[in-house]
Amino acid sequence: RIDRHIEILYGPSRRHRAERRLIDMDIVLYGRVGDPDSETMRDYFDSRGIDYRMRTIDVDRDARREWEDLDGQVTPVITIDRTQIVRGLDRTRLENFIGWVGC
Repeated sequence: RIDRHIEILYGPSRRHRAERRLIDMDIVLYGRVGDPDSETMRDYFDSRGIDYRMRTIDVDRDARREWEDLDGQVTPVITIDRTQIVRGLDRTRLENFIGWVGC
């Protein structure tokens, strides 16, 4: 959905969700339009059926402020349940937080 804050909710269709493991976490991806690392993380979430919110920092002032408060240095920045932060393209750390490594 697109609202006045240019926040987009990405995720698989309902039928596709039933076929994938659901993760009940609030995941926010702060990224830039056309940034290869941000696109890689979007593809990563999409391929695993993980719902997330994309906050585009180069068009949304509120998202940019949040990103600056979190890091303000690299993209992407991912927050998980507002308690865990993954900076940059770090799939291993992300998988540790969501429980897919070492299970």
